Amino acid sequence: MDNQLANDIIAMLPGDRTLFRYHQDRYAFMLLEYATKGDVSIADIKRSRFAKLLERPAVKTLMAQRGSGKLTAYDMALCWPIETQSYVLSLGLWGSRKSKERDWHQTSRTGTNLVLQLNFDRGHDTAFQKLLGKTDYAKFSYDAHPINTKGRTTMAWARIDLDLDSGEALIEELQNDWLRNALWGLDNVKHVKTPDQRKQNLERYVHEHLQPHIKMWSEAMLSAALFFLIEEIGIRQIWLHDFDTGNRLKKLTWSKPPRSLYTSLPKRFCFEKVKQAPSFLHQNLTRKLRKRFNAGQEHFWKLAV
Repeated sequence: MDNQLANDIIAMLPGDRTLFRYHQDRYAFMLLEYATKGDVSIADIKRSRFAKLLERPAVKTLMAQRGSGKLTAYDMALCWPIETQSYVLSLGLWGSRKSKERDWHQTSRTGTNLVLQLNFDRGHDTAFQKLLGKTDYAKFSYDAHPINTKGRTTMAWARIDLDLDSGEALIEELQNDWLRNALWGLDNVKHVKTPDQRKQNLERYVHEHLQPHIKMWSEAMLSAALFFLIEEIGIRQIWLHDFDTGNRLKKLTWSKPPRSLYTSLPKRFCFEKVKQAPSFLHQNLTRKLRKRFNAGQEHFWKLAV
């Protein structure tokens, strides 16, 4: 996307003060609310492509409590368990106007990506500083990646390309450094046989403060991206890379992302695999890729709500 458009969007939004609360399976309620736009019978949902959402444990619990054969927007918006996680959303930029730098930035076209950063809340950051402070384990992120450097600690991020004229957005990437590097660090110190306070603090930090996030970071990140695009920007046609097509388009040959993020995760969120690309990418496809798309050999995931 154009760099000026990306900066204009950042200027219009509330910056790093957006609170995003999440619990396991919250995405199912969000999608049902977006897709139905109000009261809907459970029978109608079962006949739609969103039927699988009714099998999520939290949704099944809600249906059992209501027993009316309907789900209302009110039900779905207010269904919150006791245990939730709070995150802070912030925005950044990633990419370059120079086509020769596109491969390094891993973008589908030359230009800028918006970066939606999912940051830990103050409680996490306070606990982290108390346990680990400025020890060897005090930094589990990479400054060269699109993280928030002016506020809360970034747990994960989504890179997004969008086009307001077509009303489409492409989620280029879902990624985290912090959780993965913390687990790597813990695995490394497990081999230390002598008692070590830093080791004990790291074990306590991971087990007491990171476990809830480890279980659901990818669904929380994708949910935050949908919330941002649908509720903040007003875009309801959302695309996500297929694993193989995305790697070819972004020219990833050796450092490929986890396959599940671009296979099972979009399927769980009711994205449909289609033999087409976002309209704003058509003019950026190489001749070889355009030929493969025309032959039905490439795919994207698409969600329209």
